[in-house]
Amino acid sequence: MSNLEEAKNKINLLDYIKNHTNSEIKKVGSGKYRANPCPKCNGKDHFTIYDNSNSYSSFNECCKGGTIIDYLKEVENYTEEEAYKKTYELAGMEYTRTNKNNNSIHTKKNNIDNKGDKNDEVSKFNLRRYVWRSK
Repeated sequence: MSNLEEAKNKINLLDYIKNHTNSEIKKVGSGKYRANPCPKCNGKDHFTIYDNSNSYSSFNECCKGGTIIDYLKEVENYTEEEAYKKTYELAGMEYTRTNKNNNSIHTKKNNIDNKGDKNDEVSKFNLRRYVWRSK
């Protein structure tokens, strides 16, 4: 399991939506909950949270649905990078980026030594070369 998957699994989407919206959450079936009003468009009776799969969807097509990362991007208007960072933060984990070879690199400021030697400049250069890994 990747660090990102581990982070997503640590966050209960239902609890997050309960605690971060004004929506009333009602159970509508086994592992299904409805949020009213919809956190995205304020419509009624279409934003569904699936507790068993830790995901959501909308039957009104105001959003595509998905995981906590999708929720942060679609509903709370986070960029992809911000959504990843927020996911790690909510999970209580250190945020890392990955390069295209799927190798993690730490991006915490404390992990880059700023003492001014050649290795620092190489590290900063290498950090700029990495691309954000898409889902």
